[in-house]
Amino acid sequence: MGFYIRKSVKAGPFRFNLSKSGIGVSAGVPGFRVGSGPRGNYVHMGRKGVYYRASLNGRHTSSSPRQQHPSPATPPDFRPSDIILQDVTGATATTLEPTGRGDLIDQLNMATARFVWWWPTAILVLLLGLLTMPWGLLIWLLGGAGCIWLYLYDRARRTVVLFYDVNDDAQSWFDSVVTQWRWLTESQRVWRIVQAGDVVGTNAFKTNSGASTLVKTIPATVGTSVKNKQLATNIAVPSITAGNSALYLLPDRLLVREGKRYSNIDYQALRIFHQTQRSIESSSPPRDASQVDTTWQIVNVKGGPDRRYKNNRMLPIMLYGRLVITSVSGLYWIIQISRADAAEPLAHVISAAPAQLDEDTGHVAAPAHAPRPPQSPPPTERPPARRQHTTTGQRPNVTSSFIERSLLTRATTKYLAAEQVFTAVDLETTGLYPSADRIMEIGLVKFRGDGKVLDEFATLVNNPGSSPEARTHHQIDDADLIGAPTIDNVLPEAFAFMVDTVVVAHNLDFEAGFLTSAAQRNSISVPRLTGVCMLQAARRQLDARAYSLMSLYKSATGHWAENSHTALGDARAVREVLLWMLRTAPQPLHLTSAAIPAPVSGPAPQPCAISCRPVPMTRASVAALLESFPQSSTPRYGDPVEIERYRILLGDCVKDGRLTFEEATALSSQARRTRLSGTQLRSLHYEAWRSAYGATSGMDWTALAPGHRREMWLLADELGLPDLAGEIGAAIDQCTETPPPPQARYLRGVRVGILGHGPEFDRLRIRAKDYGASIAKNITKTVVWVATTTPDANDAPHRAARTHQIPMLPPAVARQRLDDAIRDAEATAAERQRAIDEWAAQRQARDEYWRPAWRPSELEYDADPGQAAD
Repeated sequence: MGFYIRKSVKAGPFRFNLSKSGIGVSAGVPGFRVGSGPRGNYVHMGRKGVYYRASLNGRHTSSSPRQQHPSPATPPDFRPSDIILQDVTGATATTLEPTGRGDLIDQLNMATARFVWWWPTAILVLLLGLLTMPWGLLIWLLGGAGCIWLYLYDRARRTVVLFYDVNDDAQSWFDSVVTQWRWLTESQRVWRIVQAGDVVGTNAFKTNSGASTLVKTIPATVGTSVKNKQLATNIAVPSITAGNSALYLLPDRLLVREGKRYSNIDYQALRIFHQTQRSIESSSPPRDASQVDTTWQIVNVKGGPDRRYKNNRMLPIMLYGRLVITSVSGLYWIIQISRADAAEPLAHVISAAPAQLDEDTGHVAAPAHAPRPPQSPPPTERPPARRQHTTTGQRPNVTSSFIERSLLTRATTKYLAAEQVFTAVDLETTGLYPSADRIMEIGLVKFRGDGKVLDEFATLVNNPGSSPEARTHHQIDDADLIGAPTIDNVLPEAFAFMVDTVVVAHNLDFEAGFLTSAAQRNSISVPRLTGVCMLQAARRQLDARAYSLMSLYKSATGHWAENSHTALGDARAVREVLLWMLRTAPQPLHLTSAAIPAPVSGPAPQPCAISCRPVPMTRASVAALLESFPQSSTPRYGDPVEIERYRILLGDCVKDGRLTFEEATALSSQARRTRLSGTQLRSLHYEAWRSAYGATSGMDWTALAPGHRREMWLLADELGLPDLAGEIGAAIDQCTETPPPPQARYLRGVRVGILGHGPEFDRLRIRAKDYGASIAKNITKTVVWVATTTPDANDAPHRAARTHQIPMLPPAVARQRLDDAIRDAEATAAERQRAIDEWAAQRQARDEYWRPAWRPSELEYDADPGQAAD
């Protein structure tokens, strides 16, 4: 341990402090001093053991010289503002419409609204006593007794007392709820998720430990007693409280509290789901949680540790349980539990609530959702099909439909199918049963019998709560539905879209049943429509081993659909199958009935806000991203903030002329947030291309320099603008130019300076240009290096290079630097091609099918009733 001397020297009001850290000076009077020293400026106040000291600036100026090569930085702190978090708490009790029976909610809300008299009276008594001393002692004595009586009176009139006499099935069920509630009370930690947001962009992925979603949670407390001043019961009541919100599981209803407002929901109106979720913990994890993996505070693009940071600590990945409680009326609670196995028994026991008797009629109250019928366990070979029939070959029950069935027939009628206008319809739902499940995605394609597409419409629908089987099929998570429109906003535009057309669906009973139920549930009027079932038509007209939509699509197009099990993708597949049947039929196909003319009605519904689901980015193709959105001329207002973020992200992604998988995924996620159609997104891409080339974008392309024209073609192709790329390609062909090789985009966006002449410099320029690098005419800070043999020259380019501290390299070293950059780009391209080849091999493995043949004559009945519908 080293020794040092500390000395203070006073000179009038000034005090000089000499210490190991340096010299400081302060000035002031006893009890208040202002000073400056090696650790910055400060103020010091206080005397006799009570002091206050504050720094006037938080910066610490080190006396040590600045190093030329700083040591590796520490990992940056997590910044939640980098990620857009959206509220996932659903409707509050203020807006939640009560569905329970009786006037309990009115009584509770009236009780909370009653004024409290005792504490204002107590304050008044205290003041009167102080002003009338010594008589104030008597006022305090009498007034205190009165305040106690007022307190008891206020408490009585602000409390609703519930006495339950639970018996029979209800008693058995409620006892099991109380028993299973121990899964929560005995868990070390319970949270409620109140906000969630997707991690968008490579940088956000790295700095957030490789997480795909960030959530904001608040701690929740659970118990079996009502810790509430407005409610008193004679039984144990399972409850959970998070912030100023709470849920109380009463024997006959779920009670919801938000601050001082109450609402309630029948158990038959609830949807309860459970799941397990991997979560990265940056703090001490709960002792009863299971650790399943580890990650790093800062990761690289492959998920490994970013070794540029010396204090990059390892973080545990824990497995938690999640309990999701939702209702059609807007309730949405996501409860996260430290024990991964706690959510499942709770979900099962709450979902098994018996139907309650109606207090007015004495009959069993009709549930808002019919209970989900039992489903057979999925086979081990493959996941269950969404619309697969049960093992007995019976269809799920569907409600009566507003769509009249028309048949596709070879018999001649006055309705030639090729002359009709059709609307292909497909839905993704939370399950198989219209009475119990909900629509969560809709896709529509309007087209003529000659194949021309007239319009498209698609959006996700905010109906969370898919069954595990359905989620395995359509891959839509509840988080994907955040911000999506509700069904009552979507259906009017969807019905107006289908008017005056023939509705066609692969399994018409399925789509019609869900549309009918959704319209009835939301009191939406429906038009009279004519529909064709492609499954029925295929069975009557074709001899095949399988009639699924994907098998028929493979027969129609020769390849498998890339975006199957998305509503818009499947609707497009239905269109392709119908057009294929119209083209290849032995005789022209007719309809037994045509579209029903729509009666003259009021104005068309306003376009609703949409939230489209992009196709999975299997090939990092921007063109595929744009095609996965509806191609429609109907303008969507979108979200201006998210649109601007998409523009910025788009510019960053195409800056180097190459699109990585990480960039494509970020674009895909951000494109959904814009709430725009594919047509509008394509216009944004065209604007990005035009702004990149300014005035030359509108010139005659044949008059441009070959290198400039080639760059314009590459960027148009990268931005997913095939029409524009085709026009520029035609100009390239007209000028008899060699098409640009694939490596021409490897170093796009890289600027280098070559300051010299001779064969070595010429070869360096040619190699840089061949791989897409730009040769800088003016040396600016964007130049990565300069090749020169005279680094000490005093001309303008060399002075600029020294000013911007750009490395000046001999030609041989510059060639090596260029070769290293090319190798890195080739490795990236090879990795991308490997992923594409694997994806193509997976598709080839599925390419075993048996092409159907047209039957000699159509059947008059539906063949193969046991075949899967999808």
